[in-house]
Amino acid sequence: MGSMEIRDLPRRRYGYVLHRGAHHEIGEAFERMFAIAGPAGLFAHGHPIGVYFGDPREVPIAELYSHAGVLVPDGAPLPDGLAEAFLPAGRFAIGLHEGSYARMMEGWQSAYAAFHAHGLRPADTAPYEVYLNDPSTVPEPDLRTEIHLPVA
Repeated sequence: MGSMEIRDLPRRRYGYVLHRGAHHEIGEAFERMFAIAGPAGLFAHGHPIGVYFGDPREVPIAELYSHAGVLVPDGAPLPDGLAEAFLPAGRFAIGLHEGSYARMMEGWQSAYAAFHAHGLRPADTAPYEVYLNDPSTVPEPDLRTEIHLPVA
């Protein structure tokens, strides 16, 4: 991942399914979210996202939680089963992970290494992933995921 882009982003709305526990075990919540958001046509409006609350190095696994979500326009109706939340506006350092989701931890480690190499300080908000393409239509080596790290 090496390179990192800094972007100022607006507040963005999303619908989500809650996951409690280890962040890497969010798959079932994504399956539930896709089953709700897909038939509602929400993927025509925005990318799927994963928002991760709590640092697993500091927070007990039982207290970790995350959101399996999809970006949606303000004012668009959310179907039953999806809760509403907002990504805060702010400055984000964004790294690109290419390849398998099974290697996503390597992407996060690389993103944090670049973040600290640039002398950045983390803001007190949750980091998140934006999934740029669909694993059901793209070969695994071609998957692209942005990792958004909030900058203070």
